[in-house]
Amino acid sequence: MNRKTVCPVLTIILGCVLFLSACALGDRDTTESSPLGKEGTTETSEVQGTTEASDDKAKTPTGYPKGEVQRAYLYLRGKLWEPADELPEPRLDAAYVLVGQIESVENKHVPSKEGAAAHLQIGQKLFGNEKNDVLFLEMADGSYRKYVPYLGDPADIEPSD
Repeated sequence: MNRKTVCPVLTIILGCVLFLSACALGDRDTTESSPLGKEGTTETSEVQGTTEASDDKAKTPTGYPKGEVQRAYLYLRGKLWEPADELPEPRLDAAYVLVGQIESVENKHVPSKEGAAAHLQIGQKLFGNEKNDVLFLEMADGSYRKYVPYLGDPADIEPSD
């Protein structure tokens, strides 16, 4: 190889090594900010202004504290609904119309009254179709999260203290 080809190749290799090193160093610093966090970390409660140990959050795979429902469930049209494990929809078909909204939130119990939810926000809009086989929850960014009827026994997902 001549000098004209070696210099650019070495520059590219050096650049890749530096980039990968920066990525590896960056990964070390983000573990404390992840929702799962490290055991023994603390966080400040905005409501109470106190500092509590977040050991419970570190021990659940969802990031929600122990003693709380572990998914974002909602109750509407006489059914309990769970999020479908699919990517959000950017827009909805005309067959889906506004059928309700989240009216109350309780994270420690499975929702069981019309308009109730766990781990969602009051006022979020819900869209459905005539078949009542799927719901879409409007997200803050304007996309829609698909919900399907929960087919199991709600007692199986009720958190234990």
